[in-house]
Amino acid sequence: MILAGGSSHTPKIAQRFSQLFPETTPVHAPATDSMALNPAELAARGAALQASLVAEFDVEDIEQSTHPVVTVAPHLSKAIGVIVVGADGSEQFQAILPAQTAVPARRIAEFSVPADGGDVVIKFVEGASEIRKTVPEKKPKAETSDDDEDDEDDDEEEEEEEEEIKTKHMKVEKLLAEALLKDVKKGQKIEVTVQASVDTPLNVAVRIVGTQQGIRGVVSAP
Repeated sequence: MILAGGSSHTPKIAQRFSQLFPETTPVHAPATDSMALNPAELAARGAALQASLVAEFDVEDIEQSTHPVVTVAPHLSKAIGVIVVGADGSEQFQAILPAQTAVPARRIAEFSVPADGGDVVIKFVEGASEIRKTVPEKKPKAETSDDDEDDEDDDEEEEEEEEEIKTKHMKVEKLLAEALLKDVKKGQKIEVTVQASVDTPLNVAVRIVGTQQGIRGVVSAP
């Protein structure tokens, strides 16, 4: 057993650990072992050793090894976001807790009230990202004169491949809950709080910034 941290210098702590564990369990601390490393430096030494081990790894390999799915850390399988619907029917969407976010986690986001104010509906949704592919329209080729054609090589030029444009979008898969704020004034802002834990329900809160007007709730099965 290696004691780390500044309190490891206290002799009474090292002696107490020696009493709690069998004699076959050595306790390494300055009070029990004169050759023990400085407990205040152990965290830095461990970080340096870990860095030396992964120094030659590719960035992609490191990211895959530390991914929440690989490390078995509790995480969200789906993203949790909100859709703010104004009285005029306009919608604002924002992902509050992205997919693979380690829990427990708490996030706060602010939204501007629609231009005309009025009643505002906040929808808490579960979603997933999707990649959409689009191909830009081809531009018409400029006309060439006969003289230009004569100057061109006889060999046909290879046609350029059409370049796809990939964009990431959030696809709403499930409506979790709805909240209604009445008579929101023009120019005010709405604050949305989402808190997710491992074994407890999803806690959500909505309030008008600068006022006490708001709503709290619990989503039992996100």
